[in-house]
Amino acid sequence: MLIDSFAWIEYFMGTKKGEEVKEVVESNAQLYASPIVIAEIYFVG
Repeated sequence: MLIDSFAWIEYFMGTKKGEEVKEVVESNAQLYASPIVIAEIYFVG
């Protein structure tokens, strides 16, 4: 499953929407993030 930068940011910030992402992150699903997503997260922080 490809996770977008918006979802990762919500997850790291611990928001209500991030709680929904947390369920996916902590499941057995195989997750992917593109280099662009990683760069977006890096520059937001």
